[in-house]
Amino acid sequence: MTSLLTLPAMCTLVAVYKRMPLKIIFVAAYLCSLTLLIDTKPQVLSIPVTRHVDNEQVKSSKALVGNENITNQGNAFWTGSISIGTPPQSFIIDFDTGSSDLWVPSASCTGSSCANKNKYNSAQSSTYRANGSPFSIRYGDGSYAVGHFDNDTVTFGGLQVKNQVFAEATSEGGFEGSISDGLLGLGYQRISNGEAPVFYNMWAQNLIPQALFSFYFNPIISSGGELILGGIDTGKYQGLITISVGGRTFCVNCSAIADTGTTLILGPTAQVQALNTYLGGTYDQSSGYWTIPCMNRSTSYYPNVTFTISGQMLTLNVLQYVVVWGRTGAWTCGLVFVNASLTDLKGAPFWILGDYFLVRYYSIYNLQTNQVGFAKSISYNVFNSWYYDYTLFPNVTAPPTAASTTTSGTTIQAPPAQVQERQLRQVQAPPAQVQARQVGL
Repeated sequence: MTSLLTLPAMCTLVAVYKRMPLKIIFVAAYLCSLTLLIDTKPQVLSIPVTRHVDNEQVKSSKALVGNENITNQGNAFWTGSISIGTPPQSFIIDFDTGSSDLWVPSASCTGSSCANKNKYNSAQSSTYRANGSPFSIRYGDGSYAVGHFDNDTVTFGGLQVKNQVFAEATSEGGFEGSISDGLLGLGYQRISNGEAPVFYNMWAQNLIPQALFSFYFNPIISSGGELILGGIDTGKYQGLITISVGGRTFCVNCSAIADTGTTLILGPTAQVQALNTYLGGTYDQSSGYWTIPCMNRSTSYYPNVTFTISGQMLTLNVLQYVVVWGRTGAWTCGLVFVNASLTDLKGAPFWILGDYFLVRYYSIYNLQTNQVGFAKSISYNVFNSWYYDYTLFPNVTAPPTAASTTTSGTTIQAPPAQVQERQLRQVQAPPAQVQARQVGL
């Protein structure tokens, strides 16, 4: 029997529409009912995370759980490595819970978006099997990949998935200069191009003991994180979830999805504007962020923001809900809450909890029970060194294990809000149009 984790915050896995200008787009999503409030007079409660054994959720397997190391790319996205074929051909991949296809550049791709990328060459793989079905995908920022499907062996996290259908892109656009070669979707099969996604086959081929995966994101730039396939890393979350209660409410019984393919936190325009205004933010058109004055301010000046999911409250403090850039004596703080016009199947607006939320809460996705769970990450209070600069929040003291603080004259560059979405580079568009990955029908 395998020990499972029961988390106090659970959500239902569903499919939703992302309704964007001029198009309706369909994505896999983990939908939660949430309440958003500002914590002005916090009280602290401790709720234990309970472990139990559930035979109905365990599939017999002698295989080990897969562990895929992932890398923080500038706090914009996390990448990992996979290989395809025999002998293995390696690729740097962006893992995305908001889509379901696996694609990599083809050896026949010669466009600028394919330049300096690792490319799949079917002629060099003894396990390649022809498929030939056409593949096409377009994202909300205008980027795209077009090609055809193949069958081959895909390996990542130490697990080898045989006869996996994937796409080799013979043409792509909008990915110039991207660190990753391609994308591996971890969403529902219903939103793929018809093929069974890699994780589905991993489960079907008895490579993992449970049909779940979990993410740990480390907020320190260029540091490591991990994707656990078929299990949970109990060392990456804390045994108690601390909850703040009280304050002003901005959203009641709203819907939200957890998406590793989105960097910031997106919400309905009216609600985000009300929230950001209450936090003291003003919209800065040059950066695309709502910014707040943070020079020489105590963190106590700003309230906590709490998301209530399935009755449990998950809190972000000001250090966790701002993007900081600049240099000593000239810092700018941008709020991670961004306007977006997104609606679900019933036409109701919803929020997207992207990486700035997920980096603080270890996330677990169970395709068998259609649920996602959250637990407080061991990196909940970990920040990059410039957050400890004495001219920023003077009451914040760097822990002994923190990296040395930013020295005078060192400038920290923050990606503009327009490029927070996966693979998006220098696209001049309102944040609502580009903050989340959209999968085209």
